[in-house]
Amino acid sequence: MNNTVSLRTATADRKYRLDTFKKSSFIQDFPVVVLACSNYIHNIEGDWQINETFNVTFDVEDGAHINYSPGNWFYTHHSRPDKKRLLIHTRQLSQNCNDELLRDIAESIKSHLDFLNKITK
Repeated sequence: MNNTVSLRTATADRKYRLDTFKKSSFIQDFPVVVLACSNYIHNIEGDWQINETFNVTFDVEDGAHINYSPGNWFYTHHSRPDKKRLLIHTRQLSQNCNDELLRDIAESIKSHLDFLNKITK
């Protein structure tokens, strides 16, 4: 997500990379995007980085989703109004991932791809 140098992640300048993602038709055309970066990019009141960068909104009004165990969670977002693009925001997936979390992410992706297959036939 970031190619700028910073002593701490919290103070890193993310604007350049977010702008690159927002302007890239290559990135914007993916039917599924998984942001496995925890809160490095976020959706919080007054700073809707995910919504603005990827042109999506939470599937559930408050963004709530299952918390499998401390640190194991994911949220789903879709493009509006067509719902043709799915974005999953979750924690880093390199270690200590709950198996159910991974299965449910995979099921969300499969369901979305099945939906796209149905609407394009």
